[in-house]
Parts: sequence; C-alpha cells; structure tokens
Amino acid sequence: MNASNSSVTETILRSGYDLPVYGLANGQLLYIHIPALTCISLSFICVVIVLTLSFRHKSYKTFFRWTRSERFVVYLALCDGGFNLAHFTDHLHIVIVRNHVYPKELCEFYGFNLAVFVSAQNLMVNIVAINAFVLIYFSKQIPFGKKDYRLLLWTFGAPFLFSALAGILGQLGPNGTFCYFDGVKGTVANLFFTTVPLALILVMNIVLYILTWIRIHKETKRLHLGDSSQLMSANFTAARNMSLFVVAFFIQWWAMAIFGVWAYVTPDNVPQLLFHLVTTFSNIGGILNLIVYLIIRQRLILRKRSLKQQKKTQGTEICYFDGVKGTVANLFFTTVPLALILVMNIALYILTWIRIHKETKRLHLGDSSQLMSANFTAARNMSLFVVAFFIQWWAMAIFGVWAYVTPDNVPQLLFHLVTTFSNIGGILNLIVYIIIRQRLILRKRSLKQQKKTQGTEMSAIASSNTFSL
Repeated sequence: MNASNSSVTETILRSGYDLPVYGLANGQLLYIHIPALTCISLSFICVVIVLTLSFRHKSYKTFFRWTRSERFVVYLALCDGGFNLAHFTDHLHIVIVRNHVYPKELCEFYGFNLAVFVSAQNLMVNIVAINAFVLIYFSKQIPFGKKDYRLLLWTFGAPFLFSALAGILGQLGPNGTFCYFDGVKGTVANLFFTTVPLALILVMNIVLYILTWIRIHKETKRLHLGDSSQLMSANFTAARNMSLFVVAFFIQWWAMAIFGVWAYVTPDNVPQLLFHLVTTFSNIGGILNLIVYLIIRQRLILRKRSLKQQKKTQGTEICYFDGVKGTVANLFFTTVPLALILVMNIALYILTWIRIHKETKRLHLGDSSQLMSANFTAARNMSLFVVAFFIQWWAMAIFGVWAYVTPDNVPQLLFHLVTTFSNIGGILNLIVYIIIRQRLILRKRSLKQQKKTQGTEMSAIASSNTFSL
C-alpha cells in the first residue's frame, strides 16, 4: 500500500521514511486519522462486548464444544482486538508527533502485528466460507482437529511466519499513512502478501457465498423440513450463520482491496475519498463482528424456543426408530402389528359383547346361572381394557400407515392426536380401574342384599310351617 502522493520529487527513495506523511502538507492529516481512531475505538469496545457476552453465557472450559459459529465469533474478535490495539497506537503516534513513527523498530512492530492479524482474519473468514460451502454441498464439516489446532495453525501460524520473514527482510515500515509494509522497499511484498490474497479471497468468498445461498434457497423450497430432514435444517442454519462472517468481511475489506490494486497500478493518483473509505471500513471489524454475534445469538435463542415449542406442542422430537434408516423396521415392528392388534381386538370385543347380549336375554340368571353371570362380569371388565387400548392407539395406527404411504403430507392435526392419545395410557388405566372397582363393590352389595332377602324368605317360610303345625 504505497501511500505516496504527487509532492514526492524525483529524489531517490530508499525507504518509507523518505515518503511524506500523507495529509500533512494539505491539511488532511486529522481528517484521515481522527475517523480512523474513532472507528478503531468503537471497534475495540465492540470486541470487548463480544468477548464478555460470549464467555458470560458459556463457560470457557467448554469452549471447544461450542458451535463453530460461536467459536468463529471469538477468533475473529481476537483478530479485531489485536488489529485495533496495534493500529490505534500507530495512528495516535502519527497524530501526536505529526511525523512517521520512530524508532524504526517500533514501526516494524506495529506493521508486524497489523500483518499478522489482517492476514489471520482473511484466512479465517475464507475457511468459514469454504466450510459453509462444503457443509451445504457435501453435508460435511472441514476437520479442524483437536481444539481447532489445524485451523489455528493455518490462520495464525502461517501469517506469523510470513510476517516475521517480512520483518527480517526489511519489508515492514511506514507507507505514508501508517506502519505496515514499507511504502518503498515493501511494495512487492505488500502486493503478494496483502493486495493479491485479499482480492482473491474476496472474490472466492463472494463466489462461495453465492453458491451456498443458491443451494440453501433451492433445498429450502424443495424440502418440507421435519424429522426426516433435521440434519439438513441444522446444516442450513450453520451455513447461514457462517455466511454472515463472509458478508461482514466483504463490508470491512472491499475498500482495502480496491485501494491496493489502485495504488499498485497508479500510486500517484489514488483518490482522497478512497483513503477515507479505507481508514473507515477497514477499522470497523469489531463493530461488524458484534453485529454478527448478536444475529447468531438471536438465531440460537429463537431456534431453542422453536424446538422447545415443538416438543411441547408436537412431541415429535423423540428417540425411536431412526426416521431415515429405521422406516422399514418401524413399519414391521410398530405400524403393522399395531394395526393388526387393533383390528383383532375390535373384532374380539364385538364378538364378546354380542355373545354377552344374547346370553343375557336368553337366560334368567339365578342360582343355576351364577357361573355364567360371573363369566359375563369378567368379560365385561376385560373388554374395558380393549376399549382403553383402542382409545390410546387408534391415532398412532393411522399415523403409521399415513406416514409410510405419504410421509411428506401428514396432517398437523394427526401429530397432535398422536401425541395426545398415545400418552394418556395411565389416565385410561385409572378410569378402567375405577370402573372395575365400582362394579365389584356393587356386585358385593348385590350379593349381600340377595343373601339378606333369601334369609328373610327362609325365615318367613319356617314361621309359616310352624304356625301350620
């Protein structure tokens, strides 16, 4: 990023320190650095908020069990925080002294930190975009290794090594606006370390973002998301969350990418407006990351509420036969046996009650038919269990057949009927118990009354016989 302007003469430039401080000659210095310092300050405040909220809601001990989106928020917050600290002191130094940063080693230190955190953020968001793409198109996650060591080695380790190498080779220093790659000696390094990678990553991220969202849009329209597509639904949610980082990355770095290309092609004709855009947008990473965090946080809360509500109203989130692999087993283990048993029980119930009705009308139940009467009572009591069974499981039987024939068109009402009736077995059993208990009490009273009546009749007969004698 060569920030030299037209005031530079044909004097041989040996390093960035030979460049004038951009904006100092034309009075634009504060207009460049004050907005930058303001954006950096706000960004750093947002970084602190993100980290505080992240670890307030979840323990740091379980960090590597957080969702990837939540971990990405923290990683990018650290990138923004490191970037903000290095860049704030850099800009503030220039504003105070109205000159380049001295000593040279301090400027190189600022440039080193800037190169590390800018590159780390570029690589991190690129991995996010690739991961979202792979997740949607191949239903796989990129393996980050234990405690994300592969991700961290790539996103932080590689920039650290290359930035250190650039520092050793004297490529870091002032560029006229701040400390980064030297505006004279480090132009080629800046081109291949920042401009080209940033432009390529921006284009690549945009392409992956578009492809990911096209696939999400198509699949969302094609699928009726239910139990059979919970995995796809979760993948879509994760991909949407990850895509937010890509959008934020584009907003933050689009101006820098244009500036890098423009400054390389025509370094003496970079528009003043582009400088302002770069110093504004490139320094709001923390703000954008906070917005992403809040959106993801809100989505997680809404998703948890939705799942909780589904469990309350539908009860469909149960562990039973696998909704994909276990459909055949469920058919032959539940649907078919349940339907057959229901039909068989109903048939036996009807035949039993027909026989009871006929025999009750045919017989004048007395002492000679006490056994038959007891059998009828027992049959009536047993039939109550059949009725209770039918009430409990009729909806499940219909649901099983319906779900097997047209799994995507099961009415919502049927879900409610299944989750209601299949879960009232205990209530029905209590009702059956109370009815049987009441019948037994009434039968005992009836038998006791009969014995009293028979005893009275026997006494009357005995008295009559005595009187006649």
